[in-house]
Amino acid sequence: LGIGMTPRGELGLIVASLGLAVEVLDEVTYAELVGMSALTTFLAPLILTKICSGLREADEAQGIPAT
Repeated sequence: LGIGMTPRGELGLIVASLGLAVEVLDEVTYAELVGMSALTTFLAPLILTKICSGLREADEAQGIPAT
């Protein structure tokens, strides 16, 4: 469930934008936060798919039908 929530980076982007606007964050830190948000947004679905397919294969090996 936690991995499935990873792509929800909108709040982090909003907070980072506010931090940049009030000069709490510099441009480098802001760029790093945006980059990490983008990276996790793209990687999380791939990781979640891999995990779910592994669970499905394990269930089928034990005789539990995957639906």
